[in-house]
Amino acid sequence: MNKTLDINIANQIFHIDENAYKVLKNYLDAIKSYLANENSRDEIIQDIESRIAELFIERMISDKQVITSEDVKEIIKIMGEPQDYDISEDEDTQQTHHKQYVDKKLYRDKENSYISGVSAGLGHYLGIDVVWVRLLWILFTIFSTGWFILIYVLLWILVPEARTTAEKLAMKGEPINLSNIEKKIKEGYDNVSEKIKDVDVKKHSKQAQSNISSFFNQVEKIAIKIGEVLIKIIGFFLLVFSGLGLISLLFTALGLGGVGLFGNIDLIESGIIRLDGLIYSGVPTWLAIIATFIAVAIPLILVFIFSLKMLFSNLKRINRTFIISIVALWILSIATLIFIGVNSSLRERVSGEIVNTNSLNLTPQDTLFIKMRGNLDYTVTPFKHNEEKITYDKNDNKILYDSNVDVKFNHSSDQVAYIRVSKWTYAFDENKARNQASLLTYNYEIDANQILLDSYLLSPPELVDNYLGIDIDIYVPEDLKIKLNENTKDFLENYFHPIESENKFDQIYVLNDNKLSCSSCKINDNTGNPIEQ
Repeated sequence: MNKTLDINIANQIFHIDENAYKVLKNYLDAIKSYLANENSRDEIIQDIESRIAELFIERMISDKQVITSEDVKEIIKIMGEPQDYDISEDEDTQQTHHKQYVDKKLYRDKENSYISGVSAGLGHYLGIDVVWVRLLWILFTIFSTGWFILIYVLLWILVPEARTTAEKLAMKGEPINLSNIEKKIKEGYDNVSEKIKDVDVKKHSKQAQSNISSFFNQVEKIAIKIGEVLIKIIGFFLLVFSGLGLISLLFTALGLGGVGLFGNIDLIESGIIRLDGLIYSGVPTWLAIIATFIAVAIPLILVFIFSLKMLFSNLKRINRTFIISIVALWILSIATLIFIGVNSSLRERVSGEIVNTNSLNLTPQDTLFIKMRGNLDYTVTPFKHNEEKITYDKNDNKILYDSNVDVKFNHSSDQVAYIRVSKWTYAFDENKARNQASLLTYNYEIDANQILLDSYLLSPPELVDNYLGIDIDIYVPEDLKIKLNENTKDFLENYFHPIESENKFDQIYVLNDNKLSCSSCKINDNTGNPIEQ
């Protein structure tokens, strides 16, 4: 097994075995020897090393962390041997038909820029003259009411500048190898010499471009500084947001514990977390819980990582395989949730009920008293508060407590008073729904002209995710007087009281148009004096 070394190329640390290091060192020494008499030697070597580092990074995959001799030899084939190149017009002409075509990359060309180099970079990328690109920007900006200014600024921010020789070659679609890097840098030195010679001829034509470019360079530097500060601020808030979100999600996951895997737990059964509808989807509850957790957690993780990169630019690059894996997992969780939703909506639910009817021995001269009663074993108040929770009865058996009780008054067609109590629930078929409804426990008491109604129902805890309840219909003759206890109001479906009174519930009510209205209430007129209704 070869010894492994750590080397630094273009400010990148790589693990390389000893034999590969010797091959790479000999190659770089040969290049330095070849360029010994070049004025631009250091810059050429720097660009060559940057290109080698890029090629090394491309070969660093999750299961391979050490550069081997084969990797180095393959890179040397791409870059070319120093002795193979002698930059001259004759050789360039001879090798024209061997030109290698590579994909262009979009960079900003600051060397040929007036403002930021966006247009010049697009010209190289699209293969058209930069003048036409600038004209198109002007026309689009005029006819788009300024939207293209925003697009230009975004490109200015997002598209990197071609700084190194390798980047300038990639911008023009030229192969990034030793020959082209050397030629490009030599061209740069030649261009500088020619510009010095032609300074008097082009002085005035270049002065305006130089001044404009200088102004926008300063603007760019200021904008970059402001942008860096804004990025840090945004990154901080994103970090706090995603961090708190992940902590909350973690505590929720710990609280859920083994839900769905080991049956219902108190947190779910208590109504703190509802799973309404999941039982209608045909999908195991544990799968829905996991899919929901992943669907929420992964975006928070990505935002957290992104915010760290915004705050600390020198962080190590996240493994691409890891990113692809968690994104694929997130897509799978979203697809699972969509399946659950669609499947639940397509499966038709039907209701089933168990009905109990009792007659009321009342005469038209009687007054019917209605009162809701609570149970201190389950709640401290008989008022309706839309509560559903798991609790325990006197024998320490776990039961479901629910306050979904509704009371409605109706006219009796035969002038006979009676009460109809319906226990109902929903399922996929009526028989199952009726069987579930039979498990509901609800009590009421008729005492002469008084009806005492429980303000709650009880059921087995297994029905915690079912839609269930009690409907009470009281049929009374026309003009029968009714008195309501104060806690009854919230349970009534057809209670109607448009006026204000000092004590609305110590009053006589009658049923008019299937609505209860007060027949003995006093209201105030415009002068503040009480009036009998």
